[in-house]
Amino acid sequence: IAAEEPRTQGFERWDEKPLPALIDHILARYHEGHRREVPRLLAMAEKVEEVHADHPEVPRGLATHLRRMGQELEDHMGKEEVVLFPMIRSGRGSFAMGPVQVMELEHLDHAVNLE
Repeated sequence: IAAEEPRTQGFERWDEKPLPALIDHILARYHEGHRREVPRLLAMAEKVEEVHADHPEVPRGLATHLRRMGQELEDHMGKEEVVLFPMIRSGRGSFAMGPVQVMELEHLDHAVNLE
């Protein structure tokens, strides 16, 4: 029986990198990506709802839901960019427990909205 290969093979080990590098990765990979993709997805949802309005299986309310989720996501990313990440970069990460707990709850709420 062959040994299972480690799941970390081929993946970045962010737990071994400095926190500013992780922050830069989050900003580039996720924040920029969300800001680029959410408006595109919203436009597509609006178009589908408009073009197929008479179809009984059109995903009614999808654009409204995406708009709300996009705003919540933007608010969340703003908190990270204005409060949490500067706190960590300045060496005050030990004071970040409160903001982190709030943001973790927002992550859980967002996961529910995605479902």
